[in-house]
Amino acid sequence: MSEFPIQILIFPILGIAFFVYYVFVVRKRQIGKLEGDNAEFRAGVLAKRLGLTLVKGDPMYNLFIPVASAGVSQGPKDEQPVHVEILMQGHWEGVPIQLYYLLHSEKKTDYMEGKVHFTTHFECSMSAASKQPFPQFELTSRSTATGSIERMLPCPESPTGNPNVDSAFVVATTEPAMSALLANHLGAFAGFGVGGVHLVGDGASVSFRMRHNKPVMIAYGLYYPEAMASGLVAIARAVGG
Repeated sequence: MSEFPIQILIFPILGIAFFVYYVFVVRKRQIGKLEGDNAEFRAGVLAKRLGLTLVKGDPMYNLFIPVASAGVSQGPKDEQPVHVEILMQGHWEGVPIQLYYLLHSEKKTDYMEGKVHFTTHFECSMSAASKQPFPQFELTSRSTATGSIERMLPCPESPTGNPNVDSAFVVATTEPAMSALLANHLGAFAGFGVGGVHLVGDGASVSFRMRHNKPVMIAYGLYYPEAMASGLVAIARAVGG
């Protein structure tokens, strides 16, 4: 009678042990280092840097490294969604501005079909309020290092008349005069070329829109938060006083 090869038992056990070690030790250590290297994206640090008040949210939550948060890394459970909401408000050069972040993820297990459904809603934007209403508009970079930018408004494209601007950006609005006005107020966003620019004017405020896994990604957008705030304030004043 041949002996049972001990390798058949040892190799799976070693594999499981390595997997557990990697997930609970190595990966956690890597995420911790990554979060520490990007501490400037923590809500409290960013709010203080911009002179804003953190109205809602954990000051230690890292907007760029959400998996560093235990609640996010563990993921949603049935009847227990992941919900992270960050709001910081204040004034920049006398104009009301805010930075809003929302991550909401839900899990629903369909035991009858044997399927698990996940839904996630995410948004992040910095906004500057205008004094008066203005026609809606949307401005997006034609290309970025991480792909094309997904538009939000159904407005038609409206060239600015400036060849340099039109070659780099797409402006969409129902008011042609708005396009020409925007072309004169994009200087503050010159440093956002690689990551891209996504501006949305909803008629009451001007926002810079960011995403986690699509352009404009948060890391690119918030790398120059002061320039972003200044640019938004300049446009908000130009379009709505």
